[in-house]
Amino acid sequence: MRERQGGFTLIELLVVVAVVAILIGILLPALSKTRQAAQSTQCKNNLRQLALAANTYAASNDEFLSSGAWDNSSTSLSFGPMESMFSGIGPRRTAAGWVHDMIRMEAAIPGRMLCPGSEAQFTEVVKQNNLSSGWKSYSVEQIDQLIEAGYNTNYAQSWYMAATATKDPAAALRDFPISEVIGPLKTTNILATSPSNVPLFGDARVDNAQINSEWVLYKGVRAPGAESITDGPYQQRVRHSDGRQRVGRQNYTEFGPAHGSGQSKVQFAQGGPASQNVLHNKGWGNIVFADASVETFQDNLLSDGTFGTTGRGATREGWVFWQASGEVDHRVFGGDLLGRGIKF
Repeated sequence: MRERQGGFTLIELLVVVAVVAILIGILLPALSKTRQAAQSTQCKNNLRQLALAANTYAASNDEFLSSGAWDNSSTSLSFGPMESMFSGIGPRRTAAGWVHDMIRMEAAIPGRMLCPGSEAQFTEVVKQNNLSSGWKSYSVEQIDQLIEAGYNTNYAQSWYMAATATKDPAAALRDFPISEVIGPLKTTNILATSPSNVPLFGDARVDNAQINSEWVLYKGVRAPGAESITDGPYQQRVRHSDGRQRVGRQNYTEFGPAHGSGQSKVQFAQGGPASQNVLHNKGWGNIVFADASVETFQDNLLSDGTFGTTGRGATREGWVFWQASGEVDHRVFGGDLLGRGIKF
């Protein structure tokens, strides 16, 4: 009788392969969820550190949380050029904007505190057509140097932090240039609500379709750029049952999901404002408030890559208003910080 030779039979090998495949199928989703959770935790830590850095700035600058929006491209929306590394060509004015504030004070380097889960590792602020005009004009090489020095982010600043409120509480403007707003937010101007309800920064919406104009060129490679600031009050004013009209609630559609997974955004081509440009399926994003607390929000209303509009009106406390940002309206303050109109 012949003895069996060493080694595995074909059937035994197939069984081993099948078991390994099953184990991989079980472990990979768990590993993916663990990785996503770790990225979200890192993102929350980043946002909390940025909010603390803003409060550190306020302690030394008459309670101002920043010197305004960080945007070189528009002299009507920001208060100065985005950095002081280069002399540049353009109006002579002191550099301004929250990223510059933090780097100058050595409170934080935003470009080294990027959200690891975001589809974008750059901000739209550093795309070439934003830096070829405005406060200064930059070469491609200078843009690369700025990014390497930390002048970058993939979080969006809230309009409140940059502008506080409109000077006219009943304004009905499409855009709000600096001549029409109070100016950068002071901690002492949070009057209508608690600092724990006022957003400072959040995960930014990323329009990552190739056709989109928000792409950045870094070291010769094109990459998507994240939104840089929320839009401010919605254009449609709110009205009260007593006849008063006031500036609309905040539009937070520049905040968006950067973590996890949800429904595919491609199928919502006629959904929210970003849907036709979104090619990812991120499911949730984080927002930090003026007290440095952080909260997570789901993109589950339209699943359109943004915390977007419901397209419906609503009534509360006698005010009739447009629901500009459905997924966050229940938690994030959207009214007039100075208490001159809507207070929620």
